Amino acid sequence: MKKQALKTSQTKSYMNRIFTLALLAISGIFVFFMSEWNARQAGTVLRWAANREGKAIFNKIIHESRLSPGIVYNNPELLHEAIKRDPQIVAAGILIGSECVASFSVASPAFELKEIPAESSIILNSELAFYRKSSGPGRGGGQRKGQGPPWMRARNNEIPHSNSNERLSIYFVFKGPDRKIVAPLTYQKFLWPIVWLALSIMWGGIIFFQRKMSDMETKLQKESHLAAIGKMSARLAHEIKNPLGAIRGMAQLLAKKNIDNPVAKSMTDSIEKETFRLEELTRSILDFSKPTEIKISRLNFNTTIEDALSVARLQHPDYNFRADLPEKETLVNCDENATRQIILNLLKNSVDASKVEGEIKIELKQRNNMTCLNIINTGQLDPEIEKNKFQPFYSTKTRGYGLGLSISKKLAQQQNFVLTLDNYDENKVIAQLCMPGEKTNE
Repeated sequence: MKKQALKTSQTKSYMNRIFTLALLAISGIFVFFMSEWNARQAGTVLRWAANREGKAIFNKIIHESRLSPGIVYNNPELLHEAIKRDPQIVAAGILIGSECVASFSVASPAFELKEIPAESSIILNSELAFYRKSSGPGRGGGQRKGQGPPWMRARNNEIPHSNSNERLSIYFVFKGPDRKIVAPLTYQKFLWPIVWLALSIMWGGIIFFQRKMSDMETKLQKESHLAAIGKMSARLAHEIKNPLGAIRGMAQLLAKKNIDNPVAKSMTDSIEKETFRLEELTRSILDFSKPTEIKISRLNFNTTIEDALSVARLQHPDYNFRADLPEKETLVNCDENATRQIILNLLKNSVDASKVEGEIKIELKQRNNMTCLNIINTGQLDPEIEKNKFQPFYSTKTRGYGLGLSISKKLAQQQNFVLTLDNYDENKVIAQLCMPGEKTNE
């Protein structure tokens, strides 16, 4: 049931992530198209404004000066003189078809139009616009001689190539139009991505804090569950511990009375042995359940390691413990009993995971203002063990209780130590206990 609930929760979390990413992607695409739409609209408005201002310039230069395209073609200097009087105009020119027959610039330095645009009006850059007006024969098979009032209509002797489809054009390059007219569209182009980014950050923050709250809630539930198990286990262990002494004492008396009976002696020895195992289990449960009082003092960590190693060698004489400790004492701030228990648990765990012929290496290293105790043994952690290695009551050993590493982790956290257990190398596992703020005496 718990596994199914966990799987459902993980699936829900996964689907929420997919939904969030999809929503951000869709909104991002929408923002991109809206920004592009704003940019196109701004371009359209600017071209419209350029066309309007270009017509006004053409009317002022040509109409108000009572010039015609043919007159301008035959007397280009008149156009040059006319554009000098208008500070908005930068350059002008006369075209026959696509061929430029005259061009003028009043800008300093002189402005040169490298390529004549085919459009009647266009934005050249952030400051200049182009406007072109065609006259003379063209559409309609040459029947239309031009447009405008009678005094402007060109005569055949005014416009060359009057029998062809090539048309005479006059163009102007001028300053404008005023970019303020598209300021709202320009602002919107950048405003859309900013709003999207702000909302994405807010949404991401909400999702992040929701995950934090969910993780905290899961952790609290887990802590509450473990606390309930701890209380129940402590009570049960306390109730079991009292009869164990009586059982062991009776087994020892029976063993003495049946010393000449090998079968009875074997049975009483087994009873006594199992009482010791149960006593160890109850002690481990009590250690896990009860709060440990930590008393920090300044100690020589080398001595603490050597004491723990002496006990481990007595308990496991068949195993090869090789210690690589510095000759000078290493001072640390720790609780001596709690730290010794951590080391003993790690050594016992290494023994259980190693073969008799394997070597268990103990070394003390200085790293980034920290002193780290490394215990390396043969073996490998599979993914399932790595996932649950510090979970209480989780063990892959036939005679294990799954409390040693949990108790060690708890004691390490109470002293602000960092305890890790990982695959170290091919067929090697390392348990590492790191303590901050330590130093080696010179």
